[in-house]
Amino acid sequence: MTTYDVRVRGYCDLSVPFPWSNVYTFTTAPAGMESPRETYGLHLFQTPQNML
Repeated sequence: MTTYDVRVRGYCDLSVPFPWSNVYTFTTAPAGMESPRETYGLHLFQTPQNML
């Protein structure tokens, strides 16, 4: 049960970032408890190294 505060930002390309979102808070399920399959439609992807 860990609580996270996150903000997200999108990019059309690296020179045109979108504004940061509001802060979203979520808490993971306790150990041993099944987590929901999808929460709020949020999917996190790591930035490819060639885009840094």
